Amino acid sequence: MRDPFALVPPAKEQKTGIATPLPRPLGKVYLALGILVGIVVILIAAVFVSLRRTASADVIAQNYSATVKIELPNDEKINPGDSYTSSLTVSNQGMTQIVGRVNLCALGATLDLSAYNKNLKSGQAGYASKLSSDEQSSFNLSGCSGYFIEYGPLGSSQEQTFPIKFLFSGGGGTQVKIAAKVINNINQEVSCGALNLGKCNRVSSAQIGSDSFQFKLSNRSKVVLKRGYNFVTLPYTFSLDATRSFTSLLKSKWGYYYKTSTPEYLDLFKNNNSEYIKAGNGFWVYSENGEEILLPEQRVETNPSDTFRINLDVGWNQIGNPYTKSITLDPQKIIFQEAAEDGSASGAMYSYQNAYDNKVLSNVYNLVPKTLMDSSGSLSNLTSLMEWKVLPIGSTLKSYVGAVIKSEKKGTLVIPGKDVITACGLITDDEWSKIQEWLSRNGLNRYGDPEGTVYSQGSPVDKNGIALDECDSILKNHADKPWLKNSPQ
Repeated sequence: MRDPFALVPPAKEQKTGIATPLPRPLGKVYLALGILVGIVVILIAAVFVSLRRTASADVIAQNYSATVKIELPNDEKINPGDSYTSSLTVSNQGMTQIVGRVNLCALGATLDLSAYNKNLKSGQAGYASKLSSDEQSSFNLSGCSGYFIEYGPLGSSQEQTFPIKFLFSGGGGTQVKIAAKVINNINQEVSCGALNLGKCNRVSSAQIGSDSFQFKLSNRSKVVLKRGYNFVTLPYTFSLDATRSFTSLLKSKWGYYYKTSTPEYLDLFKNNNSEYIKAGNGFWVYSENGEEILLPEQRVETNPSDTFRINLDVGWNQIGNPYTKSITLDPQKIIFQEAAEDGSASGAMYSYQNAYDNKVLSNVYNLVPKTLMDSSGSLSNLTSLMEWKVLPIGSTLKSYVGAVIKSEKKGTLVIPGKDVITACGLITDDEWSKIQEWLSRNGLNRYGDPEGTVYSQGSPVDKNGIALDECDSILKNHADKPWLKNSPQ
């Protein structure tokens, strides 16, 4: 008899019998069906979660909305280097309470952080600080400086206004751009757990408003005159009409240029004598109470990449730095070339150091206030108020400040532009913005010294007693340029 379960093969002699096939195992079939069902369930869950997330994002977009407004001046109303106090207002335009911060990125301006964070901590409205590099790069405004100011909470239709102070560091005509984004911190219920079927709370940030603002800085730089006598120079080329326009703005109507070849003082208000107001010449003006004079719009700045020549006659010459940037009185790079009587070059050339050593040229001198002023002195008595101060070879000759030099021979002083521009003159607007941020963050004054520092002469001075401007003082105190390092110093 054949084994009814077909566990053994049939006998050979049973040729007419039909062999019963082995039964196929069902375990693998069930496993395959289980995997297929699992894949279908996962796909359905993924679609479900995606739909839930999409719906959640739609709800956020509908429920949250805000505007930001910054009060800024009109074009040409602010001069380079000026500060401007304004206001920033955040308004909730949606139906749901908002709380977060306004992210700002400014090009051509820096936010003065010293006005913030007094008795404030992170998380409080009005607290301000710098953006991270990633947040700053999200503005797609190359070279901008990024900050944030925290706001809220604000209910529907509520608004909050904060004072805001900018420092404008760009040159004349610079287009200042400020971009703003309103960021809201959202407490959101999200899917979590197995197959995202559970619910969890998560705080996320979303942009709910933005705007941008821009205006142009004035191209009309100004000359600041102190009360009394001022010995100045202007590093520009003007038309005769432009120089007459400039002198017409002087309230005292008193100005003179010393012409060495004559020699005589020329009244800048007579004839065409205002033509001597030009790059490389120093001249005198008097102001009764001090004033600010706007420079003519029609002017050409001396290119700091170009070599400039100042003609010298025998005797004392009133000169000035021909560039808008400070220069170094370099002993080798500045050249004196002798001239024939007709003014043409005679061929003999000296370095500034050699000309000085051979008594062809004197030191350069500029005029400074006396440290101890004669109590009987008056504004009309120059000698009781001012004194000549030597500028040794290798020292700095500032822009806009007049100077004198004595020459024993007629010739030309050759100044090689960018080769003698000081370190401060090479600082870009972007680096100057970083310097301002760093000073503010570290509680330092505009000279790089601790806030509250008192100067006996009104400002820091160098080893020769010459007043240092802001940039010179900062680089003197912080030669390692900590503002260029990544971490706060």
